Amino acid sequence: MASVFGDDRDFKIVRLSQSRATMQTPGIPDRRYYMPKRRMAVWWEAKTAIGRPSAFQVAFRATCEACGEEYVLGTDEALTDWLVGKGIVERLPNGLRVNRA
Repeated sequence: MASVFGDDRDFKIVRLSQSRATMQTPGIPDRRYYMPKRRMAVWWEAKTAIGRPSAFQVAFRATCEACGEEYVLGTDEALTDWLVGKGIVERLPNGLRVNRA
């Protein structure tokens, strides 16, 4: 997915996750992606296949969605599914292709 998120023509990334304890508000997702060209943005809370959201994360997601913001919870496959659903990428037999708008 680096090609989708890798340069200024595409998504701009704000990484919020850190490997140490922070003073950040509990529940804020790991990343926020902005795509000015398409006037869209999405929150992504990265989880393993067996990962579960905390109560803070569930509440933050509900707030985001109540305000009409996009939110993805799950593995990188969940984020890929979101990208496919938005028409940003398409699945091919050998991988993904970015749809340049």
